[in-house]
Amino acid sequence: MSYETLIVDQTGPIATITLIRPEARNALDFAMRRELLTALDEIEANPAGRVVILT
Repeated sequence: MSYETLIVDQTGPIATITLIRPEARNALDFAMRRELLTALDEIEANPAGRVVILT
């Protein structure tokens, strides 16, 4: 899936979520929260996923 406020990369069991709202110092707003929850749901649905790194 494509996100406006996140970069999501899953390599094997490790998923990395990078916040990309530097103009707001990566403060969570409603849109970013919604995207973050969607990304976490997608990672959880992948049986290979074991670790999430949030950066």
